[in-house]
Amino acid sequence: MPAEAARALAQKIEERQGASLRLTNDSTRQAAHALRLYADLIDQPKAEDMSFKIETWEGGALMEVIARCALLPVALAAFEAAKEHRQSYRLTLRAGCRLIREHGPGVS
Repeated sequence: MPAEAARALAQKIEERQGASLRLTNDSTRQAAHALRLYADLIDQPKAEDMSFKIETWEGGALMEVIARCALLPVALAAFEAAKEHRQSYRLTLRAGCRLIREHGPGVS
């Protein structure tokens, strides 16, 4: 269900409250709220659409991608936070194959 369809359904549920809709007021509010949250979730960018990745490495092997971000300022902040929590690993911040930042053992 596309995000706009979920929002439209939430609006329709609220408009029909008490008319032909057989839900309590509380259930109506909860259903509309859940649909709006679902719509917001659908609107979030997909991981593969986020161009910045923060990766952990051990030796020459990639261990895991710990974050993906769509915006560079967010990626830089996430990289700084990762440096505090993953001090024993080599970390990279990349956009595709381009290396933006690197930190950790063996990095000069």
